[in-house]
Amino acid sequence: NLVTMNFKLKKSSIKCSPFVDQTLPMLFSLNVGKTDTFKKVPVDLVCVIDHSGSMSGTNLELVKNTFKYLLQYLDDKDRLSIVIFNDFASRLTPLLRMTKENKDKTLKEISKIRANGGTSIQLGMIHALHILKSRRYKNSISSIFLLSDGLDCGAQGRVRKSIKHFNIKDNFTINTFGYGSDHDPKLMTDISDIGEGSFYFIKELKTVDECFVDCLGGLISSVAKDTTISIQALNNQVIPGVEITKAYGDGSMWVKEGDLYVTRIANLILGKEKGYVLDLKIPKVDKELKDCEKALKLAKAAVKINTLDDQVYEKTVELQVQFINFTEDDIEEDRK
Repeated sequence: NLVTMNFKLKKSSIKCSPFVDQTLPMLFSLNVGKTDTFKKVPVDLVCVIDHSGSMSGTNLELVKNTFKYLLQYLDDKDRLSIVIFNDFASRLTPLLRMTKENKDKTLKEISKIRANGGTSIQLGMIHALHILKSRRYKNSISSIFLLSDGLDCGAQGRVRKSIKHFNIKDNFTINTFGYGSDHDPKLMTDISDIGEGSFYFIKELKTVDECFVDCLGGLISSVAKDTTISIQALNNQVIPGVEITKAYGDGSMWVKEGDLYVTRIANLILGKEKGYVLDLKIPKVDKELKDCEKALKLAKAAVKINTLDDQVYEKTVELQVQFINFTEDDIEEDRK
């Protein structure tokens, strides 16, 4: 009972049309319910802090105060590293277990940060990716937090290239936090989408707690470290040629493997639902269907989950559609 799956067309029943092909949205959702085996998951977290000139004043002070909230959600099984960047980048602290002593050390180092220089998000992300890539020991869940005003035109493409270059085999997410009313929300959202994470707008100190509760709560309540979803159209003799023509989402979200559309989820989070939309093309029908032919299975979704304790969980669900013969009366009614 780890997940429930729902698979449907936008229409509950379809008229068999002798005139045209039909293309309809197909909806698939994956919901992670309650589990008695859940326990807090230790995380490896790399925070990438923008200290460019545009972050001076209120924005940088807000970032510094952010960590007083962030650290209270981490314990000595969690590890944290700090990277800072402007038009250069450097590692401020290595991955440290968040003991009381290391929390104090981290806050002390962060308090010394000063704002100056230009902005290169890519350089900061390169340092973070290097830290994740070079780990010998790895916690179950990994994430990069980017804290910035996002004023770095075109950084999305450069970050994507860097991720591809490092080719990190372990799953990780990228969550972004936009500071200041003049930040670039689209850029920050695009980067979080690349890393299958979320974007949060930090306008003032009172919103920080809520944002990190949501973000870190999601990370530590992960129930799986790798989930693969495969969706395909099913061949049938009654209406041959049914096919998926499009899968919606970011360009790198879906991989087409033959007739399969495949996507992955880095961290499967307790209590969260993920939804997917694909277009299903149903060819025209040149005959009246018999009663035994009207309920047809047109597509199948398969989910394979690798849990945090390395157990493999697999489940499939099929899309069954009810067809209605298209009569002369229906034709006249549609023309009105």
